[in-house]
Amino acid sequence: MYAMNPKESNWQEPSKWEEIAAEWISFNESGKNIHRDFLNLPRFVEALPSLEIGMKGLEVGCGEGMLARKILTDGINLDACDISPVMINHARKKESQESHHITYFVENAEHLSFPENSYDFILAFMCLMDMDHPEKAIQEAYRVLKPGGFFQFSIVHPCFASSSHRKHVRDANGVSKAIEIGNYTSEGKVVVNWNNGSLKGTQTFHNHKMLTTWMMYGINAGFILEFLDEPFANSEILQKCEHLVHTISVPDNLIVRLRKPL
Repeated sequence: MYAMNPKESNWQEPSKWEEIAAEWISFNESGKNIHRDFLNLPRFVEALPSLEIGMKGLEVGCGEGMLARKILTDGINLDACDISPVMINHARKKESQESHHITYFVENAEHLSFPENSYDFILAFMCLMDMDHPEKAIQEAYRVLKPGGFFQFSIVHPCFASSSHRKHVRDANGVSKAIEIGNYTSEGKVVVNWNNGSLKGTQTFHNHKMLTTWMMYGINAGFILEFLDEPFANSEILQKCEHLVHTISVPDNLIVRLRKPL
């Protein structure tokens, strides 16, 4: 899907997502985002605790609003925000065509404008690793969550998929049997070179952090670790998408759920 290399220049600006927003939306709506559609998104939704009528939630880094529309059920109030106006405009257009009662905002997850103790739950799907200071976004999630609320997020797996040296080790038939990883302890900017679908030829960045760094972000913010998952393909998924066979050996993503104490 992508290749990664070290990056020494300035961290990406929000305008970068504006530049590729149309391509990103097209890619996500094309059915070619197989990691998301067949594995990571279904497992993320399955991992969610029961959402009760009357709850109010927030999704940060919502992009074009795909997750918000998928998880919303009757009686749940949901706000969703993203730093990209193009993404939010597309999400609002979808909302106008078929209302899900979602309110969209242009917001920076590192500096949310919402009051303290506003939400029963907060979601962040595959966006924290794209931020300059993900620890600030986690701190902000803690601030705007009500006591007892949960924050669930999914990221590129910090151990296996986000460092600057990552190479598939393949057998004689070309099937990936392992992943060669290097520079794991070197945290910071990593270039992502996309090579599929409408994203081919575009670049974004990941902010690589070690697993311990991610966990300490949550602990230092005041959260309690409640749930972890490393999604990998089972036989049913592989019948639909053989490409995900490598996740049996090395998961691409990590799902984390944190809880704000009462």
